[in-house]
Amino acid sequence: MRTTLKHRKVEQELPLFETAYTVALDQLASPIWLFDLDSFELVWGNRSALTFWGAASIEEFRRRDASPQSPGVRQRLGVVRHDLLVHGVFEDAWTLYPSGQPTPLTCRLRGFRLDNGHVAMLVEAQTATIAPDKINDLRLMEVIRHTPMLVSLFQPDGASIVNNPAAHAWLHEVGLDDDEDGDLFLAMFVDTKAATALRRKALSSGFAEARLRVKGRGVRHHAVQLRRVLDPLTGKPALLAAQFDMTATMRLEARLEKALRKERAINENQRQFLSLATHEFRTPLSIIDAATRRLLRLGTSLSPAVSERVQSIRSATTRMLAAIEKTLAASLVEEGKISFQPELTDIGPLLDQAVATQQGLSADRTLVLDREPLPALKLDRILAEQCIDNILTNAAKYSYPDTTIHVQAAVRGGHVSIRVRNEGIGIPADDLPRIFDHYFRASNARGIKGTGIGLYTVRHFMTLHSGTITVRSSEKEWTEVELRFPLPTSA
Repeated sequence: MRTTLKHRKVEQELPLFETAYTVALDQLASPIWLFDLDSFELVWGNRSALTFWGAASIEEFRRRDASPQSPGVRQRLGVVRHDLLVHGVFEDAWTLYPSGQPTPLTCRLRGFRLDNGHVAMLVEAQTATIAPDKINDLRLMEVIRHTPMLVSLFQPDGASIVNNPAAHAWLHEVGLDDDEDGDLFLAMFVDTKAATALRRKALSSGFAEARLRVKGRGVRHHAVQLRRVLDPLTGKPALLAAQFDMTATMRLEARLEKALRKERAINENQRQFLSLATHEFRTPLSIIDAATRRLLRLGTSLSPAVSERVQSIRSATTRMLAAIEKTLAASLVEEGKISFQPELTDIGPLLDQAVATQQGLSADRTLVLDREPLPALKLDRILAEQCIDNILTNAAKYSYPDTTIHVQAAVRGGHVSIRVRNEGIGIPADDLPRIFDHYFRASNARGIKGTGIGLYTVRHFMTLHSGTITVRSSEKEWTEVELRFPLPTSA
């Protein structure tokens, strides 16, 4: 199949529009006016044209703002300019709006040169009669004319049948003519094999789409959709092509993909560093914690001042170990390496110990535990402890000094519910939807030490248990966090 086109048609020299023409044209009944296609100005109009446009004089007519009111009209006028330079004269259908009212017209257009060298068109307008059942067709035609999408109708061999103004203008831009012999469809694309395969698929299955590189300056790509239809004039098979310039979108996609790869690499390096750092710090801190516990067992052998300092060291060590455990847990979550080994566990003593430990670390708060007898649950003990410790630590950290933290545990429906409620800074309503995001911290918590990874890991651990975590809060008043562990199903 021949894919090359004949040489592009040569533009012809347009005749000069002379003032003497206006005398004869002024006597004609049809509205006739001269429009500058380079400056978009009305140059002249006969008496019928002045009446058609509602102008009191030729001077008022010339002062009218005739610049295109939309990109589609500007594009279409560019196509008209090109076609006049090639053909000199042709007919076209337009809908114009004299006095704001739509008027369908059949216009005979003839090209001229003005004294200043501009290209102008002499418009001879005839009112077109539109049958009532053709009104929607007219509207649809206007939509197609104004859309920035390239819409074309091709014969199966790629010869052009018709193009909307956007397609017409683009073809001229890349040096192609839609009225020349040859396979215009393939001539539009750089990869003719891909274009051939696309066309073959559309002809066989009725529809095909792809992103193809098109000809022209630089690297540009169009999203191309082909649909098999019938030519309404001949009834023969045809291909309806719709193209949209995807170059900017594809460049943005490439930049986003590059940024995503970079972010993934940074996150991977960060995870590796955190994993290494937490392992390296955890051992010496555990040794320090064990030493302080041994010192505190000496009891009265230590002076009150020394005992207080040892207790401070242990509290700081405990906080650092907790921070390291949270960081390590978050790193393992990111890597998908969390070990989950549930077994039947008595959650009551686990909760008792967690509250007692937190009370020892928060001397200026009072923790009150109210729990009913709780059944054994299928838990990963280490992960469950981390969940409970985290919400207790947060309750103490974000509560006001000398306030009470209430902890309630009970069987509710098919779950064991653990609720922790404090009186404190609360969480702003706008921040609540993001409270479980990685590294997110509420806007009113920036002056309080924290990493923003605690609730992120807790939600993941609760999901592993088929449980949930819920946070409710009122800013500057209170916060309540609820963990819900499912009751074990009977075998």
